[in-house]
Amino acid sequence: MYIRRQPEDIFRVANLAVAKKFFDNLIDTTIKDIAERFSVSEKQVHFWKRRLIEEGPKIFSRLKPGRKKEDISSLNDNERLLVYEVINNLLIEEKRGAGRNQKFTAEFKEKLLKERDRLKEDNALTYEDFYRLMGISPRSTRSWSCELRQEGPEGLKDHSRAPKNRPKKLSQELIDKIVGYGKAWKRHRGRINLTEFGVSFRWKYRNLLAKYCKTNLSDKTIARYLKEAGLYWEKEEKPGGKRGAFRYYFPGAQALIDTTVVTILGLKVRLIGIMDAFSRDILHQEAFLSENAEKVIKSIKVSLRKAGRLGIKVLSLVSDHGRSYKAKRIWGYLRGEKIYRIFSPPYWPQGKAALERYFRTLKEGITRRSKIVLLIKGIILWIKERIALTCLNLVLIGFNSEYEKKKGIDGKSPLDRLDQEVSPVYKEAVGKIFKEEERESQLKAELISSICKEFGFGMKIERVKRYLKVYRKEIIEKGAGVLRRKLVVEELKPNNRWYYLSKVIENMEKERKEAEIHRAKETIYQEKEKSKAQEERRKIEEEKLWYETHPEEALEEAIEWRLVMSDNTFARRHYDNMITANLTKILMRHSSFTAGLRVNKICMRIQEKERLENNRVIKGGSLPSGNKLRTDKEMLVNLIRQSYGQCKGSIPAFQGLRAVI
Repeated sequence: MYIRRQPEDIFRVANLAVAKKFFDNLIDTTIKDIAERFSVSEKQVHFWKRRLIEEGPKIFSRLKPGRKKEDISSLNDNERLLVYEVINNLLIEEKRGAGRNQKFTAEFKEKLLKERDRLKEDNALTYEDFYRLMGISPRSTRSWSCELRQEGPEGLKDHSRAPKNRPKKLSQELIDKIVGYGKAWKRHRGRINLTEFGVSFRWKYRNLLAKYCKTNLSDKTIARYLKEAGLYWEKEEKPGGKRGAFRYYFPGAQALIDTTVVTILGLKVRLIGIMDAFSRDILHQEAFLSENAEKVIKSIKVSLRKAGRLGIKVLSLVSDHGRSYKAKRIWGYLRGEKIYRIFSPPYWPQGKAALERYFRTLKEGITRRSKIVLLIKGIILWIKERIALTCLNLVLIGFNSEYEKKKGIDGKSPLDRLDQEVSPVYKEAVGKIFKEEERESQLKAELISSICKEFGFGMKIERVKRYLKVYRKEIIEKGAGVLRRKLVVEELKPNNRWYYLSKVIENMEKERKEAEIHRAKETIYQEKEKSKAQEERRKIEEEKLWYETHPEEALEEAIEWRLVMSDNTFARRHYDNMITANLTKILMRHSSFTAGLRVNKICMRIQEKERLENNRVIKGGSLPSGNKLRTDKEMLVNLIRQSYGQCKGSIPAFQGLRAVI
């Protein structure tokens, strides 16, 4: 049952609770006894006591504690009208100040909270009704109230660094490129490393990104579209499956190498095997008493030779983390052969499962069969291979001695065809050019050798020649002259001489390239100016041709310009001549019977003209007003009739009839 409390009753209960706190040695009653006496809970008594201590007796005269919440429909008409008016003013201010889709300002938030509390205190409007009428979230207003209470008005300001609106969506072309490149990456490389993927994507599609002004496209934006396409996750499980963590699509894409221990005749030996992962062919296998980097390199060399004979180019080599496979010598050898080295994950034999299965089959076969039989079979195959190779080489020698060169369709080889089609003058000129280039190269080499002997650089001559041969002969001579003048005034050590010469030559080459770039820019500028002048002349010619072939449009434009520029004497004379010339062209297309009617139509159109119609004329000015416009129209009509009178005698009769016939 709800009991409505008056402020006086609440003050009495709170006063007794405070007296109990300060005079507990004089008062025998407890807080529990006070709560039971006034039919309230102990929690409510403690709350009233705390409010009385903090704010004093005035708190009970201002507040209306215990008032029952009322629905807005239970309010009278005047109160309800007042609530709607306040809400309406807030909504109008919110739309005018911040906009419909904008965030609220700190001032509006503070005012909204004040109005909410005032409406609750004066009109008993619940927070739920207030939120419903305002159309805002209760959670937001509660957070605003907490921030205002803790930090003041500064806490209501927007401190978020997130974008004010939703992030702008990229163009569909860029999204398609990101998704397509992500699929290709997953297909060829597996899991996407976001940093590596972002760098690669920005470099590959740099021109497309520059087109859309997205050259600094962030990895976070790229990841957003990859996640939407299901190509990227923050955490991925370790790839599973029988094929392991590596894939191969053609012979030579990956070769597998591993070592196993085989016991033969009581002796344990290390068997190194190399297999092509795609075709499962054994490229090489060899047994050693001990395993080291030298033995591994030997096996790799033999396997590469066999792969070359089979037409296979090995691109990568997969091994485990064995000590011999991680040696620097093997790393350097594979790098020299341009073979990519891959380590399978530790304790992950599935990375080279095919070779592991082969070793298991090999051990089972050796165990089941007699080793003597296998040894004899191996010797027979070795002898057979050597005999077959020797016989084939002898056959090739005999075949080459009797081989006749096959000609082309026309019975000529490319060399014979070139000798016949190329003129002797052309061949002589090409020969002279080659001889001159060879002579210049020889002179440059002699010059470099003489400079090395003269200055005695403190380093290998081959290194000096390799550095200087990329520069021109004239620059090398100038650099040597500068070094000679430097040595006259200052003594330099051999190493310092070389550093000085290289720096001088580098600066000269840089100046030469800058001069070439400057000349190229000047040439480009001159060509652009020429092209602009040609374009202007072309436009002028096209405009002249247009005015000659379109006299009706030219006449209309000239009439409007004449009305606009009537105050300019030069312009008036120019457009009068244009009107006369174009009118003559138009009338010459008519017969003497229709020319007068055509002139009357033109004059009538001039009299009725009240606004400009040509866009170029509209941009250039406006029609005069009042009597000035009427006077100019009369002058134009008189000019047209006068021009018609002058050319009337030259207009042929039956012009239209002859055209029909």
